[in-house]
Amino acid sequence: MNMKHFHWLAALMMAVATSTSWAANEVRFGDWVSASHQDNSYFVAATSNESGNTITLACYVEIDTCFWILITGHTCEVDSRYVALVNAASSAKSVELACIELEGAKMMVFQDFDAIESVIRGIGLIGIAFPMKDGAFVVMRFKLDGSGAAIDHAKDRAARHSKTSTHDQRL
Repeated sequence: MNMKHFHWLAALMMAVATSTSWAANEVRFGDWVSASHQDNSYFVAATSNESGNTITLACYVEIDTCFWILITGHTCEVDSRYVALVNAASSAKSVELACIELEGAKMMVFQDFDAIESVIRGIGLIGIAFPMKDGAFVVMRFKLDGSGAAIDHAKDRAARHSKTSTHDQRL
């Protein structure tokens, strides 16, 4: 991820974390939600598990880019990269995530957008396993019911607001 994208991501995630304007913009798709900020500057598709971890597709209109982000209560070392095994009924993949910190909150950004999205669009559950230094694993599970529809909804809405969109606009 280049620094320009990192700064946009930082601004986006701070806005997501502090936004109180989601409720009116939420659309539920099974266990997933698609939402936008009130000014339509970014769109998300997300789900949380029972442990409070969240996996989020965040699409920022200004830079016409989406990111997959994992927000957990687990610690990571900022600017470090981590390998995880992602498993669902559709497939299993090894993925790399980068740890970033925004206003004291640490989160992990998936480095291969297409690899993680192809698994998240599956059915059932997705498991994300991280090896620990002591030989154990931390495994997070998320429900996938509604993921494809929520992802499509968020991406479609972001595309409609993109500066490169060919949708009719009133200016």
